[in-house]
This record gives sequence, structure tokens and C-alpha cells, in this order.
Amino acid sequence: MADGRHVLEPLVFASVTAFMAAAMFVTAIAVWLYTLIGSVILTCVITGFLLLALSVIVYMVWVHEPVMRVRMQAEEIYGIVRAARSGFEWAFNRLLDKLSDRM
Repeated sequence: MADGRHVLEPLVFASVTAFMAAAMFVTAIAVWLYTLIGSVILTCVITGFLLLALSVIVYMVWVHEPVMRVRMQAEEIYGIVRAARSGFEWAFNRLLDKLSDRM
């Protein structure tokens, strides 16, 4: 950048800080649930299901559509590559036929 600052260092710091905050939040929820319920196992199960539900919601809202777009593009590229390969194989076989006719 023009002023000599690096972008990667603050980005890494912010990511690590966000991860630590999320871990502390989950720990606080687990401790709070333990004080309400009194069972560590049930607290872990409830917290796990809450995190699973959150991850499914995040996937369905923000990730699913871009993944499907990438998949469709990959399938289109695969179709183009397959057509090019069959064209090259056809041309190669024609060339081999012509060369074998001369011999």
C-alpha cells in the first residue's frame, strides 16, 4: 500500500480475535446452560445441536447458492473439456487412419 501498512497482519489479527470471541461465547453459553440444567452431558448436547443448527442456517442462507453456481460452472467446463477431448481423439484417429492407409 502507499502508506507502507500491510493488510495481511490486521486481517489475521482480526480473524484470530473473532475466533477467540466465538469460542468464549460458546463457552459462556455452555456454562450458563450448565447452571440452569445441572448436567454437563445435556449441556454439551444442547450446545452442539445449537451450533449444528446455526451452521445449517449459515450454509443455506449464504453458502448454498455460490456453491451451486461453482458446481454448474464446473459441469459446464467439464462438458467443454469432454467435447474438446472427443474432437482431438476423432482428429487423431483420422490422422492414424490416413497414415495407416499410406503404409
